[in-house]
Amino acid sequence: MERKIFVSEFESEERLKDHESFSLPSLSFFSKRNDTLIEAMDGLTITMAEDDDILVTRKKLPEEYLDYWSETIAKVDNFSPDIDDNDHKNRDSIYTLLQNDPDSYELLKSGTIVNYALVPEYYEMCDAMGLEDHEPDLETVLMINSKSYSNSLKLKLDLPAKGVDLRSVEEFDETVDQMLDKYGKVLLKDSLGVSGKGILPIDSIETAKRLSAHFRKQEEQGKAGFAFVLEPLLNRTMDFSCQFHITPSKETVIDGYQKNHSKGYAYLSSVPLGKEEYELIMSSGYPECILKIAKEIGKEGYHGFACVDSMIVDENRVIPLVEINPRMSMGRFNLKLQKRFGKNSTLGYVEGMRNEAYSVSELLDDMKRKKILFTKDSPKGVIPLAPCTWCLDECANQRVRVYFAIIYDTDDEYKEIYDTWLWHCSGSICTGPVA
Repeated sequence: MERKIFVSEFESEERLKDHESFSLPSLSFFSKRNDTLIEAMDGLTITMAEDDDILVTRKKLPEEYLDYWSETIAKVDNFSPDIDDNDHKNRDSIYTLLQNDPDSYELLKSGTIVNYALVPEYYEMCDAMGLEDHEPDLETVLMINSKSYSNSLKLKLDLPAKGVDLRSVEEFDETVDQMLDKYGKVLLKDSLGVSGKGILPIDSIETAKRLSAHFRKQEEQGKAGFAFVLEPLLNRTMDFSCQFHITPSKETVIDGYQKNHSKGYAYLSSVPLGKEEYELIMSSGYPECILKIAKEIGKEGYHGFACVDSMIVDENRVIPLVEINPRMSMGRFNLKLQKRFGKNSTLGYVEGMRNEAYSVSELLDDMKRKKILFTKDSPKGVIPLAPCTWCLDECANQRVRVYFAIIYDTDDEYKEIYDTWLWHCSGSICTGPVA
């Protein structure tokens, strides 16, 4: 089989969204974007690679980390485009950086490119470099990625939690009052909003009026492209997702299911479904619903990886479609680890202030001593992920995100490993408590 070349652009929604269109008020939590952290997340895609595959990353992965991965999981090569860290191009898409690196052409021709997500710069790179592109059209990706499209499928397939597609400030003003009167609380979603920050709950007429004034101000500034979805705000008790892929011949393969932990609307971790949760979801007709959704997006011309976000609300009601993500996902990474090792896996992260100096070598050595590192000889424990989100020199004394997966058999094993790992992160990698 031809080797695969994994290329990842995280926060793909940010590159798909038209930034001249209307937007929700900025949330303070996201006011300072950590570019180093976001860009270094591309190392997470190593979970998908097999022997002799290549992982393309913006920052070169440490040799010690690649050695660990090779000895323990798969022999993966790493390639990083040649960039000047002080150059403005460092903030460009990974595909733009590859396009501008003469050494990348031979590499990209040597295998099959596998994308975490499809963004405009991928198509631009293929055109500029004369590379064969077997992906669906960008227009198709844009459509399926929109929350308006997900809502249209709820209406077409008669699924619960239907919303209203809004195309003007006037429509917002007319609809929000009616829905507040009917449901008490509603959720406003930017149709192409960035995950976790393109959503705003509305629980009063006063909040709705402030939002309307915010939109009117953007209208006066010449913004165009009002695209939002307003839907009832349900009391969710659990988030979960289905990972599937559609073949080029339009066959749907359901790869598996994941439970998702979130803080508000921001992702925290992926974990296996419990037995009772799985039985509830299966008995609700959920798999059959996924196949219907997949059939619809296949008709639109889409093929490749996809994830449907779903939830359970009060009285154990299953809401099968919250939104569609036409890309890989964190849940897919975790599912891959579960299948690879035939054990339970939990994938997540903690955040904290990085110590002055702490290297990957120190991390691996310390974890071995504490007997929490996953290895062939110790096949239960922690797999460090995306080391460049915290190990780079520029991360010292900065807030960092430490990604990991824990491989285990029982919940008691997980708790013991997690507690030791959390203590280690807060006392070694970071200067104090992590969360």
